Amino acid sequence: MTASPERTALRRRALSWAAALLFAIGLAAVVAYLSLSASRRVQSLAAEGILQHLASRLAIDRALLTPLSALRPVLHGYSHEQLDAVAHSLLENYPYITDFAYLARQQPQAGGARSGLRLSFIARRTVQAGNAPGESLARNRAVAQALDQALATGKMSAAQVEYSVADGSGYLVLMPVYRQGGFPADAPARRRDYVGAFMLVIDFNALFDGLLAHHPGWAVTVERLLPDAEQTPLNYHRAAHAVRVGAFSQLTFSRDLVIDHHRLHVVLARQLGLAAFNPLWVLLAFILPLALYAGFDGVLMAQRRRRVIIEEAAERRVADVRRRAEQTLRSLADGVVTTDADLRVRSMNPAACRLSGWPLEEALDQPCAQVLPLTERHTGQTLPRDAMPEGLLDAWLCSRQGERVPVEISCAPLDNADTGGIVVVVRDLRRERELAQALAYHAEHDRVSGLRNRHSFEHRLQQWFDREHDTTAQGLLCQIDINQLAVVNDSAGYRAGDELLRSIAALLERELPQNALLARLGSDEFGFLLPGSDLDAGRAVLYRLRDLLREHEFLPDGHRFHIGASIGAVEVGAGATDINALLAAADTACLLARAQGRNQLHIYTSEDDAIARHARELNWPEQLHAAMREQRIELYQQLMLPLSNDARPLMIYEFLIRLRLPDGEQVGPARFMAAAERFHLMRELDRHVIDRAFASIAKPDSSETLYTINLSGQSLDDSELCAYVLERLQAHGVRARQVCFEITETAAIANLDKARLCIDALRKRGFRFALDDFGAGLSSFAYLKRLPADFLKIEGEFVRGMLHSETDRVLVESIVSVARAFGLRTIAESVEDPQTLERLRAIGVDYAQGYHLGRPRPGRASDV
Repeated sequence: MTASPERTALRRRALSWAAALLFAIGLAAVVAYLSLSASRRVQSLAAEGILQHLASRLAIDRALLTPLSALRPVLHGYSHEQLDAVAHSLLENYPYITDFAYLARQQPQAGGARSGLRLSFIARRTVQAGNAPGESLARNRAVAQALDQALATGKMSAAQVEYSVADGSGYLVLMPVYRQGGFPADAPARRRDYVGAFMLVIDFNALFDGLLAHHPGWAVTVERLLPDAEQTPLNYHRAAHAVRVGAFSQLTFSRDLVIDHHRLHVVLARQLGLAAFNPLWVLLAFILPLALYAGFDGVLMAQRRRRVIIEEAAERRVADVRRRAEQTLRSLADGVVTTDADLRVRSMNPAACRLSGWPLEEALDQPCAQVLPLTERHTGQTLPRDAMPEGLLDAWLCSRQGERVPVEISCAPLDNADTGGIVVVVRDLRRERELAQALAYHAEHDRVSGLRNRHSFEHRLQQWFDREHDTTAQGLLCQIDINQLAVVNDSAGYRAGDELLRSIAALLERELPQNALLARLGSDEFGFLLPGSDLDAGRAVLYRLRDLLREHEFLPDGHRFHIGASIGAVEVGAGATDINALLAAADTACLLARAQGRNQLHIYTSEDDAIARHARELNWPEQLHAAMREQRIELYQQLMLPLSNDARPLMIYEFLIRLRLPDGEQVGPARFMAAAERFHLMRELDRHVIDRAFASIAKPDSSETLYTINLSGQSLDDSELCAYVLERLQAHGVRARQVCFEITETAAIANLDKARLCIDALRKRGFRFALDDFGAGLSSFAYLKRLPADFLKIEGEFVRGMLHSETDRVLVESIVSVARAFGLRTIAESVEDPQTLERLRAIGVDYAQGYHLGRPRPGRASDV
């Protein structure tokens, strides 16, 4: 008889419920077992804590007696007052110590009697009637055996106590004391040199106080292990509670402890009752499967309905993703080409069409190598048509119109098992190459004059020496200092000074021989090498240059300046390779030419070095110290005008310094800053400026004004700078948010780790930081993420040249973009005209500073 479908379904449902019930019972049993196991692990950790506590207390006697035994040579023995003080401290701080005694060695008597011990000092916690040991302690057999064992082994020894502890659950420990302190190497020496022994009596019941109180429910048994059967048994302590024996309900933990002179066997036992189980978790483990099964049918049907909805939504998402991917490919600047398994083009984005010169309709189904003909850039080899390169490849792409484009190629297989193929990404490197070439050019050339800079000049000079080393190398190394550059900058502005430098560079390029190596070495210094020139021929060239520079007139914006120069030279002989020595000699000759008056020429001789060095080194350090002492370091302020709405209403002023000479002449930092750095005076000078600046800021002022103070690399290396700044801040009552410290990029990189620590410490107090001359180094962007700052000051040469140089304009825009990405404000230096100001405002620069906006003024410029 066939069962009806309803009965079959009912039977299946009953079987399912039975299976769910069995599963719930099994799960509850597993949870109960895991709960018991967890309880056992917790109690095992508690047992470890009891053992560690016991071990730390058992080791206290050695920790107390070892320093006392070592002090005897220092104290020249022990006085009664010293022992009494020690005993008072021990008995007060360690309640389980009942006796503290010192047993002095008794010298052998006449007749050959052996030496023994006599009781020299004893202190007790309590004195029980009829239990005072007196002199019998020194004659106690257990004490004598303990002393022999200590002398034989060189360690502390223990013995059963016969008094002082009420129930005998205690022991005494003995520590020999030697004549010279420490422990002699062998037993005969120890027997010969010991002078006495310290003794402690320990009440083991008191030692255990608090141990079982903090760990209720534990039964503890402690027995001594006897390595020698002839030794007197010493049962330290036994404390046990009634425990029902059962493998399932009881936890037993045993350990042998060997601590100095103690060899103990410890047994810990604990009864595990129903508390070891967590009934809530067991109940949940039983109910949860049944509840899950009850909702299983409903969830299953809901999932079936949702599956259809999800599949439809997935199809819509795939279509949307495909559409977005196509839009992304069309907007990418990099070219993207996909191929089939035969490397024929299946798709191209617009960027790939522009680079290759192929329209999409004509490129489809064409070989990829025909659409993208590639030549390896380093080897010049043409890539094969039947394969594409793996990984990244620098190559030349020859477009359909014949243009060679530098590109970077990367290929990857498509994840499509049916059609196969690859995806080719073509990146146009023309813009990067142009920027790299521009950066490489600016790394070796001066941005104002277009000549080589000092680093490039020294490198080319070394190359010339290396190339001419084996020949009769001869030449004249010269240095020219322009006399009126500082006057032009102060009177007509830095833009006029730049024009003067360019005119001087053009004059030198025009008048010097074609094989001369010319460079700008510093702010007003030019250097050149006349290879192959003897002294007479070189002297004629230098005299002609001197006369031309003396007659040179510079006429910027209605001003008239007569330009002169001081020229120094040194003759280069065959085999000369010390570049630094030759440059120093040329600098010395130029210095002496300047000392002789304007428009002079001096040829270096061996006697010049000592004279110039003496004049340089003895002058500026003394003047700087006197100027700081006599308050002749004058503070000027220059405005930084906010250009953007985000920058307002915050106004910024930069503190600048001038030095007033004793005769009243005022000189700028270019005259003395190099000497201050050379003689390590920058820390003292920076501290002087910080103190003067804080005193100026402390006058009543708006909180919307920020003042910047320059810090040198030497100050960044000063570990005490932060403390000084905070002390002066509190002394003058200045708010930290009013102060911003400017640090140059090169100074920060030279002391990167210390600079980071100093900046972090002061920023936490509320100070702000600006990275000055940003962009002057090629590593600016790389180090920016390691130097926390609030402002970036763009290098002034970039700002002055941005109207005429595309490279300078791009660099300024790049710096502004990077600063905006890092959340920093930008400050443009050397703004000399309204056109530059408007261009900076359009780019998004936050602040501008320069002669067009205001010259430095003495005192508080914000009050003017």
